[in-house]
Amino acid sequence: MIAQEPGNIVVATPKAPVGADGDVTGRPTDFNLVLDRSLDPQVAGRTLRQGKTISVTLPDAFARTAVPVTAPESGALVKGWPQGGLDGYTVTLAGTHTVVFTATRNLVPTGADDPGIKVLHVRGRAFTNPAPGDYAIRVVAETGTGVLTIRPRIVPSVNPSNALFPQPSNNNWQRVPFNTATPLPLDFLLFGADGQPLNGVGVAPADPARFPRYTGGLLVRDTNGDGLLDPATDTVVGGIIGAAPAGATGQRAASPVDAAGRPVLSGQLARPDGTLAPGLLRVLFRTGTLPGDYTPTFELTGGTATRMTIVATTTDAPTMPGLPNTGGATRHRALCRIVPYSGREAPSPGGPRPARSALYSRAGNVRRCGTVRA
Repeated sequence: MIAQEPGNIVVATPKAPVGADGDVTGRPTDFNLVLDRSLDPQVAGRTLRQGKTISVTLPDAFARTAVPVTAPESGALVKGWPQGGLDGYTVTLAGTHTVVFTATRNLVPTGADDPGIKVLHVRGRAFTNPAPGDYAIRVVAETGTGVLTIRPRIVPSVNPSNALFPQPSNNNWQRVPFNTATPLPLDFLLFGADGQPLNGVGVAPADPARFPRYTGGLLVRDTNGDGLLDPATDTVVGGIIGAAPAGATGQRAASPVDAAGRPVLSGQLARPDGTLAPGLLRVLFRTGTLPGDYTPTFELTGGTATRMTIVATTTDAPTMPGLPNTGGATRHRALCRIVPYSGREAPSPGGPRPARSALYSRAGNVRRCGTVRA
């Protein structure tokens, strides 16, 4: 990634979050071009009118394969969050190295397409990455250039995910009152240095004496297999760099727990069809005592990091797309109950204030505890 130049609509060119090796030499090319619009879903993205195009040109060093270039297999226009894809366009190949997106209808930041185009995703095994180095990726619609860094090998990576939530849903940039758990948990797809999903990881409390960098908690792998997280006997694989409004206290990231009180670790969460989701880490997040932006950064040692933004408001805020709006200054209380996991979390009427919010079981069920407004 390079600093944005004047007139450049591309601000970052990371590997795509759905795999471990999209930026590794000799592997299938899989990367994102992040455009010059805030990823906050309340900020409008780019528009592409019917018949208009966006083209992405890769350098000749990227080897063209025999895989056809088609939509959506070879590329996607994205709203700004993982799994937040748009439809209404074709993807074709011009020449040997230019991927062309053509709108088949007006793609504008309103209605079902809200907030518009914020990311271009190039994927689909149509190209193979070249030797390690920095490569300029050219975007033509409004001019832009991104620099994709090809790595010599896979590194551990932490990648935001909305795969288990119905779309449109985005667990980044959620807006909730202060002192409140987010309606959607924060999900991440973890990969190890071997490129395989990283299972058995959860969140443990911060240990400032041993890991002063990770003020928001530790990412610990249960290497002894006892189902618990102990940084003294298990392996610390990363951590959370906390960031909050000045003076705020009480903000917290934690793993969900099962009925026996054990943390639900990456790879243990079930999909709605009952199969396990390899490498998927779920984190529950609660804002602190003050309104403002809470921006924890999740990092794997020797690998990548990703920052999430939770906006804490002074009153109840609209939920993210795909979730019911709780409205004004309504007081919410909830009765915990076990229900089939549907991918969303919403308040339940009546009942006492729960001790925890959003507790997920290994069986893919959720102990539903709605958010509480004090």
